[in-house]
This record gives sequence, C-alpha cells and structure tokens, in this order.
Amino acid sequence: MKKRFLPFLLALTLCLGLLPETVLAAEDRVATDGAITFHMDMADFGTLKYGYKKEDCPTLTITLTNTSSRSLWYINFGLYMGNSAFKPTVIREGWDDIQRHGSFPAVYAMELKPGSSASVDLTLQTGRMEGGAGFPAGVYEGNLEFYFSNTGEPTGESYGNPVFADGAYYVLPYRFEVVYNGYMGGEDAMELDRESVDFGLVEVGDDVTETLSVTNTAKVDLRLEAKLTGEGLRQGKKSSMNRYLSLEEYKWTLAPGETAQIQIHKNSNRPERGRRGRYETELVLTSLYEVEGGGNHMGYRDEKVVPITFTAVENGCLPVYVGLEHPEGPAGYFTSADGSATYWGNDTFEVPYGGDLKLNLVPFIQEKGYVVAVEKSDTLEMDDFYYIGCGNTLSIQNVTDSQLYRVTMASCAVPPADWAREAVGRACSLHLYNFVDMPGEYVGSTFSGGADGAIRSSSYADPISREKFCKIALNLFKKVCPEKYKEIPDGYYESDKLPKFTDTNSEYVRQMAYLGVVTGVSEGVFDPEGQLTREQAATILCRLANAMELDLPTAEPDFTDNAAISSWAKDAVGQMQAAGIMGGLGGGQFGPQGTYSWEQSIATIMRIYDMMLV
Repeated sequence: MKKRFLPFLLALTLCLGLLPETVLAAEDRVATDGAITFHMDMADFGTLKYGYKKEDCPTLTITLTNTSSRSLWYINFGLYMGNSAFKPTVIREGWDDIQRHGSFPAVYAMELKPGSSASVDLTLQTGRMEGGAGFPAGVYEGNLEFYFSNTGEPTGESYGNPVFADGAYYVLPYRFEVVYNGYMGGEDAMELDRESVDFGLVEVGDDVTETLSVTNTAKVDLRLEAKLTGEGLRQGKKSSMNRYLSLEEYKWTLAPGETAQIQIHKNSNRPERGRRGRYETELVLTSLYEVEGGGNHMGYRDEKVVPITFTAVENGCLPVYVGLEHPEGPAGYFTSADGSATYWGNDTFEVPYGGDLKLNLVPFIQEKGYVVAVEKSDTLEMDDFYYIGCGNTLSIQNVTDSQLYRVTMASCAVPPADWAREAVGRACSLHLYNFVDMPGEYVGSTFSGGADGAIRSSSYADPISREKFCKIALNLFKKVCPEKYKEIPDGYYESDKLPKFTDTNSEYVRQMAYLGVVTGVSEGVFDPEGQLTREQAATILCRLANAMELDLPTAEPDFTDNAAISSWAKDAVGQMQAAGIMGGLGGGQFGPQGTYSWEQSIATIMRIYDMMLV
C-alpha cells in the first residue's frame, strides 16, 4: 500500500514546495475511462495573505460520482498526511460501504456504487516551509489525485500496509494564491569585487594570500558563509584541496551595504615535486536572509560559486617527464635539440613556466628503427595517455602545466610505409595490436641496444594471418562497443558456449565466430595460420561493421578485375570501396586473391574506428 500511495504524497508535498506558477503534471497516472467525475473543473482554494493562520486555511468539499457500470472503491490512506499541503477528511455520508484495513495510519476502502456520489473535504494547511515559514507569495497550481481500486479487499501487504488490486488515479487540478506586500528580498544579495581568484604562479613552499570582497546588497541583515570545496582538479584529475588552501574566516553577519573581506590562504606545506602544476577548485559563498510578514518569517538563500586557480612551480619551473618504451628490446634514445646531450628515456626535464622543450628521437638503426607513437598525458596518470604523433622530433611549447610523455620506438626488417605510419601509431596507442604478434624472429647478437642490437626480421608489408587479423578486429570491437563485448561468452570460463574449430582454440577466432564476423574455410576448419586474402578481409570488415551497427553504403565494386572477385565477397568488396575503407592496388585492380598485409590491416581497421567516432 505504501508503494502505491507514496507518489501521491510526494506529488502533493513537492508541488507546493516549488516556486510560484509551477505545475506538477501526472499525465502518466491519469485515468482515461471517465469512471469517476468531479462536480468542479478545478479545486480553487482562493487567495490568502502571507502569514495566514491555521484558522484562516480554506476547506473545499470535493464531490466524486461513479459514472461507470461497476462498483469502485476509494482508498483513503489515513487522515494523517504529515507536512503535506492538504489534509483530507472523508465525509461518511454518501458512501455505499466503508471498510477499515490496517492499523495506524488507518486505511479505509469506501465503496461507490454505479451512479452514487460521495464527498471528501480537503483543507489547505499552513504550508510549513524550511525555517518554519509559510508559502512565499505566488500562484500555486498542481493536481489532486484520488485513487480508486476495483475491490475493497486487499490483495496483499507491503511494509505493514494493505495493497489493493490495480485501479486508477483520478486527477482534479487545484490552485491557490498567496499575496504579500512586504519586501521579498532579491535574487542577488551579494556583490563581489571579482568573479574569480587566480593566485598565478606560486612557489610550492611559499605562503600566498588572496582577498575577495563581498558586499551585502539586500535590504536586510545577511548571514554570510564561505566554504572551500573539498575537491578540485590537479592537472585535470580529481584531487583533495584541503592541504593546499584554507580560509582565515568563513562566517559573518553583514548589515545592508556592509562589506566583508574573505582571505583565501595558499598553505606553505611543500607538495612533492611531482605535484607541481595547475590546480583548480571553487569557493562557495552562501547568503541567508529573512523577512517578516504576518507574524511569520521567511528565509531566502543566495549562492555564488567563485573559481580559484593557481599553478605551483619550483624555482619557476614545471616538470615534463618523457618515458621511452622499447618494444622487445632497446630501440633508440633522445638527444637535446642541438645534439649535445643524450638521454636514455624516463627523464624529467625542468622547463620554465611558459617555456619550450625540444628533443630529437633517435632510433639505434636509422634505416630499420622508427618511432611508433608519441603519447601525452595531461593528468599525470599512466593510463590516460593519448596519441599525438609519430615524428622523430618531440616539440613541446608554452609549458604551463606538468606533463607526461611516452615515446614508443621499435625496429624491424622493414618499418611501416609512410602512408601507414600514422595508422600504426594510433593503433598502437589504442592497444589494437601488439608487437609480439608481428611475424619473424630476432636477428642480431644482443638485446643490449646500439647498432648491433637484435631486431625483428618482420616487415609490416608481410601478409597477416587469419587468426591475427581476428585479434585486431576483436580489439576494435571491444574498444568501440564495450557493452556489447561484455555479452560475448568468455573465452576461458564459458568456452563451451563459443563456436568450435578442429584446428584452433583461439578465443579471438571463436569470439569473432560467435559474432558472425568470421566462418571457417570448411566444415569445422578455420586455418588460423593461413594468409588472409583481400576479398576475405573485405568480407570480415563488412561483417564487423554490421556487428558494430555501422551503416555502410551499398554499391557494386568498380575494378578492372571484378570478374576475379568471388561471388560471396562481391557485395562486401563493393561496400568497402564505396565507404573508402579499402581501395585498389593500382591500375584499377582490386587483387581479390592477393594477400593482405599487416599495415593494410591496421590502416583499414583504423578507418572503421574513425567512422565509429563520427
């Protein structure tokens, strides 16, 4: 029973606690069969003067008539309504039957037979608001709800109260107005001498104080409270601010026109060197003031939020950390812009505020080494890196915050082609592929680095296997459709729910088969180590796009060797060409039975990734 009537109580309470001329609609619970009608179109309680007493509260008699062909039961959820705006009193005459259920508060089911009419008295209460005040001046409108059940006998119990059969809510609009001729305060009780506080550059060990002036612009005394929010942003990440900032005084009472000085103190406790950088938080100013009327008082509240910022430096400098990753062995180093200094990675550079930093990124073996990706983190969190480039120079300009960079270098027999370099770097940053998946063995004498260091014998121009392509494709699906990915059975714990192949137990292959993206080359055979053909790649990419609900244009392929494309792949090749995901090999040819390389695979996967972001 409580669950059914709680919305009714809350609606009456909330709609009268809102600002004037606010209407709380209940269309989602309005009866539509017209079984109950009211003798009035609106319950108008009239006009009251602000500060009205209990004895001044008006009462309206609401008459309800059953115009249906069956008996309906009005459920009265007790006479005690707490601090809600209306107090209902049931007039016992007119009801065909009255049944009492439950204990306190008493619940009554009152029968209204077809054609019968009965009444309920509703009294507008004093309407206590926060601080013991009456309703502010204004017009109040909303809906009264009367619930009728199809039976007078409870069908169950909830929280100790009876629950009745499903019925319907019958809604009658209400209205009343409160008028007041005295001063109502104002929307803006405070005037600030500035909208924000910026300490600028501060040394981590220095005490600095900033002052904010607040003037009472109301016509009544103002109780002012200032409070620093406990949290803020440090290099874009949530962090506690209590150790960095404090207030000298935070509560005042101001007469009209009086001004208070709020002193915000940047504490002298010295953060660790890594905690230098930009800090952002807020000062919250709250004003409380009261006005009198009719023997009652009314409280008003005004709030302003003042942004506070400062940048902590040490000797005027900020740290820039540059880490170097060497996939499967050392692959390079850094030098200063003029080449006079060498760095082996994982270095912190002290950069003057607003200054620049430039480093050369040098592979050990120039013709076989390359920079895969340069990534940056603005939050100083190791898992928040994002790709910014793959060039051989790291140029950082106008340093105004502590920053983290990560440079990934690698070497192999043939680095990515220039046209694929950007896609390879971005895919590496997104963890769509792993260097250990690349084909080939290590050649060379040692992993110690230098020109004689070991390198992979692989090439990004090498053909990709069917299994490795499945892994990259599944990683893309996991990245852009994480919720759908969770619905795929786990490759270890729920392996029995995944499709099976006789020649591979790879979870990537089986999960892709579960999605309907790949099939075998014959019954129960996948051929995981087989080289992927271009028409197979087009088909898998097309199905992958469909699994991610990416709409692709439909078109016939337009290549000079269309006749060589297998019938089962022709539609997919046409879609890949029309969408700009796969192109030809030159001379107007597609080369459907040709092999598909690692760099081609990564580039096309990234094109789909970009399309999913739009």
